[in-house]
Amino acid sequence: KPGQALAVLDEVLASDSGCLDALLLRASIRITEGENAGALSDLDAAVLLAPRDHGVRSFRADHRLRSGDPRGALEDANGVLSAEPGNAEALFHRGRARAVLGTLRGAVDDLEASLAARGAHDWAPQAHLVLARLYAAGPDGADKRDLDAAFRHLGASVDGGLRRRSIEADDALGPMRSDPRWDDLLRKAK
Repeated sequence: KPGQALAVLDEVLASDSGCLDALLLRASIRITEGENAGALSDLDAAVLLAPRDHGVRSFRADHRLRSGDPRGALEDANGVLSAEPGNAEALFHRGRARAVLGTLRGAVDDLEASLAARGAHDWAPQAHLVLARLYAAGPDGADKRDLDAAFRHLGASVDGGLRRRSIEADDALGPMRSDPRWDDLLRKAK
């Protein structure tokens, strides 16, 4: 039960405010419970405790972005990338933040670089979906849409588990709907 877990973590942190694992666990539970301000407070404290821990900064970047703070997410991602230029997760978060902020070409470059980095990424389907949206919109202007790239990335996102109802409800994919490949892709999605 989340309430009980939070009470235990509060006790742990009352006796040892520098327990990074407890802060991160409490932030995770608070996010699940919709306590975004408390979660951000925990993540801020975690970053102060472990300023060189790229995982902690990436966690905060993701939370900031999901909480409507793309500039904060961009700041965290840039902090990681200044220390580790090819960090795939930071490139992913920066790409998403740039997309929200309207820096579409930079978003595409970051997201493509994040997918090209070594290793399996559990966020790859989401990166592919954001790229599909960007290519469908035309990151360099609507007259320069790249529907081939949009379908390639949307297909990869479907392969990664994106559901049919999510595709159908996504207005950003609108420019793709009149293409004959759209129906084929919907049949492939679950």
